[in-house]
Formats: sequence, structure tokens, C-alpha cells
Amino acid sequence: MKLIKNILFNILFFIYNILIFFIFLILVVFIIFKNTKSFTLKNLKNRFIFKTPKLKYNQAILFHSSSLGEFNALKPLLKKIKSFNNEVVITTFTETALNNAINYGNAFLMPFDFYFITLSFFKKIKPKYIFIAETEIWPNFIIIGSRFAKIYWINARMSEKSFRYYKFFSYFIKKIFENVEKIFVQDLESFERFKSFVPIYKLKLCGNTKYDSLEEINIGEDYSEILKKINFDNKKIITFGSIHPDEFETIIKSFILIKNESNDIRYIIVPRHIEKIKFFEDISNRYKIRYSLFEDILKEEDPFKQLLETEILLINKTGILLSFYKISTICFVGGSLNNIGGHNILEPAIFKKPVLFGPNYQNQKEAAKKLLENRGGFVVSDEYDIKARIKILIENEEKLKEISYNSYKTLQLLQGATERIV
Repeated sequence: MKLIKNILFNILFFIYNILIFFIFLILVVFIIFKNTKSFTLKNLKNRFIFKTPKLKYNQAILFHSSSLGEFNALKPLLKKIKSFNNEVVITTFTETALNNAINYGNAFLMPFDFYFITLSFFKKIKPKYIFIAETEIWPNFIIIGSRFAKIYWINARMSEKSFRYYKFFSYFIKKIFENVEKIFVQDLESFERFKSFVPIYKLKLCGNTKYDSLEEINIGEDYSEILKKINFDNKKIITFGSIHPDEFETIIKSFILIKNESNDIRYIIVPRHIEKIKFFEDISNRYKIRYSLFEDILKEEDPFKQLLETEILLINKTGILLSFYKISTICFVGGSLNNIGGHNILEPAIFKKPVLFGPNYQNQKEAAKKLLENRGGFVVSDEYDIKARIKILIENEEKLKEISYNSYKTLQLLQGATERIV
């Protein structure tokens, strides 16, 4: 029976390697006509050819993450491991994450998950331990990596959608997880789902290291003085962070409702992707909202532009969201009014700000649940909810202070995963 199962797994593994080859061919054709953030013709060769890093020791500790968010969450653990004088190698899936990772060690784009490419990579690196972030399951990477190193999953999570998909390939997934030493799970729901594929002794509920990393984030510049140019300095600022175009219309409508009752509230909108700023401008124009672009007020004032009449500030510069959370009265975190599933809803809590978010927070369930339990944040479903919650908080200073403290307390309650893992 065991022999038959091994033969079955080898057949499935072979089919996977055939499929990924054809997927690669399709990808090459696609990027010839349209580059993506993760794949360009320029970085294509970097996923095949690796310069061997000059390591001080014979074996390194390898950290792998997909996105910049996943890499940022790994930073507390990475720093802790480095403090023990360990050599660190980092692989990332996206180029954005790579650009950040090069500041922390020998960093590479993840090799394509081809058998011989992956084997060549591990022969050069020879890692002793491998830490993989969140939900990255690359069969060749895991199976070949386990021949060289002990593999640990960090901040592991499994969504309901992934769970259903993995159950369909249950035997294959179970065999892959046999190569993993231990899985440090970030929430109870994921823990229960992992139990279907992994023996319970390999699972440990530890939380998410991203909460440990929040207070270490570089806040950046203080833009409070610059906001005087548009007369925002004496207003109640509501910052809407990581907003998608399909959420913006609801936010605009809430502002129209508010400004009909109060003239001392202003919105700052930080898009999730600034390359889509034109959509935000078009919607603002359609509703006849007076807006300014952040890059414009950084320049010398245009005498023909009425900056002082600005009602909404659109941020068209990357990497400065936290600077605006810091100077706000209330913060809203996007990706939650549409079907994205929510972005990091605890970032405003660093600055003791009340947190608003939409009803679709499935990617942030643990943080959302804690915020709601501790009354540090609130769910708002539409423009009427947004307007009502902002008005209630702003008109009751004691309530505002209480909610602000509760949001920070929630962040503290969720911290400590790094120490538990170590």
C-alpha cells in the first residue's frame, strides 16, 4: 500500500513539473507584450541564474516571502536570528519585496519552481534552516529544500478558499507537508484547517509576527506643516488608507453627507496603487469635489490653483501612508468595502487612532475580531455608516480618547509571536 501511495505521489509530482513548464511558456509570451510587477524580461534571467553569495559560514538560514507585506512581517524574526550571528539569505517572489530585502542580507528573486533550477539553487546556498512566510506552497522548493535543511512555516494561514482547494489535492498536499518540521500558525481557524493535512504535533498556534514589526516601521516625514498650504492644519483629518478605486465612490458620498453638516472635516485619500490615481480624480470631478494632488502642494504654489479650497487631498506618492495615519483624528483601512479582504487594519493603532474598516475583512479576521471586541475599531458598510461613525467620534471627545486607547491596547494584545517562535 505504501509503495502504491509513493508511486501515486511521484506521478502527481511529475505532472506538476510538466504543468509548470507549460505555465512558464505562457508567462514568457505574456510578459513579451506586457510586463508585470513580479515578472519582467529584465528580471527573467535572475530567476534562473544565481550568483553564489560569499557566505561567512558553511550554512545559511534562508527566509522566503512572497510580497513586501510578508517580508515586513518576517523582519522581527529575521533580526532576532541575525542577532545570534547567523548568516541570512532571503528569497522573495516580487521585485518590490526584493528591493527591501537587500538591506537585510543576501537577497534573490525566488527561482522558478523547476526541479533542476531549484536543485541548483539549494546546492549553492546549502541552507541549514528554511523559514517560509504565510501560504507559499511551491512543491519543488519544499521537497528539494527539505533535503538540505529543516523547514518551518512562519505566520502560516489557510483561508477557507485555499482549504477547499487543498482538500481536492489532499494526498499531494499531505505528502508535501511531510517535509516540514513545524508550522507556526497565526490564527485558530487556520490551525483547525491545517489539522486536516498535518499531524497536530507539527502545529503551534503562535500569532503573527507582523504585529511585532509594526512599531519598528519607519514612519517617515512629518507633513503637518505642508498641510497648512491647503488649510488642513485646523481641521479634523480623516485618512483613508490603501483605498481601491471601487471603494472611493462610497467614501466620496460620505464626505458629501458630512460636509453638509460640518465644515471642519477633511479627507486624505491614500490609494493602494498610485498608478490608478486618475480614477480617483475622475470620480472627484464627477461629484464636483475640490481636490488637490499631494505632489502639487509639495511644489511651489500655482497662483491659478485654489489650494486653500481643497476638500480632499489625493496622495500620489508611495510609502507615506503612515505619515498621514499619524496626523489624523480617525483612520479608515481599505480593501474592505470591496472583495479584497482588507489590508493591515492595525497600522493606525500604532498611533492610537480609532480604526474604521468595511465588512469584507476576511484577510484580517484576527485583528478585526480583536479590535471589535476591545472597541478600538468599527465596521462601516456604506457612506451613511462612515458619516455616522465619524460624527459620533468627533463630537464626543471622551469617547474618541477611549477608542484611541483601545486600538493601541489591541495591538499590544496581539504582539509576542516572534518570542514564542524563537
